Amino acid sequence: MMTPQRIRVKYFFEDGEALDPEAFIPVFHRWIQQKAVDEVLIDVVDYKHVANGPAIMLIGHEADYVLDFEKGKPGLAYTRKRAVGQDLTAALERALQQARRGCALLTSRPPVKQSIAFRTDLVEVALLDRLLYPNAPGTLEMVQETFSEVLARVYEDATFELSSAEHDQRLPFTVQIVIHQPVSPTTDEAVADLAAE
Repeated sequence: MMTPQRIRVKYFFEDGEALDPEAFIPVFHRWIQQKAVDEVLIDVVDYKHVANGPAIMLIGHEADYVLDFEKGKPGLAYTRKRAVGQDLTAALERALQQARRGCALLTSRPPVKQSIAFRTDLVEVALLDRLLYPNAPGTLEMVQETFSEVLARVYEDATFELSSAEHDQRLPFTVQIVIHQPVSPTTDEAVADLAAE
């Protein structure tokens, strides 16, 4: 299967409406200074003036981390901009791992006066290369086996329901993943790594 160059994973906050986007700016700067992830992080950009869009972006060489309010659904979005491995399996697994690392960082070291918790029953994955993965009937069937294999490794014993989240063909193909045995995006090796630091 062809390798996607760009893939986005978004985990949703439980109570994102109460968050102050301004408070995330020093947090993202700290990620840069402390090399909190094993990717090259470059700068923080403020887009708070954009309604229902990316509020605060942590720009990286390989990927961006975004405090995202798209469609009025606040969450942390991880966008991989460069290819990983030779197929969708490697790209998806890497994107999920790094997104979960970002969630773990925010919950273990939240912005000042903020309480951070993520929904455990829902995640969205967008394949942003439209030529490879058009938002059209048949694409979900094409990627379903790969998604199922990767999710089984990442979430172990949980079960999932996959569906197309977007039906407008002008938008990227997006998979909505409902997790029937809820698993927090922060209860993995990322938390253990943080505890050891």
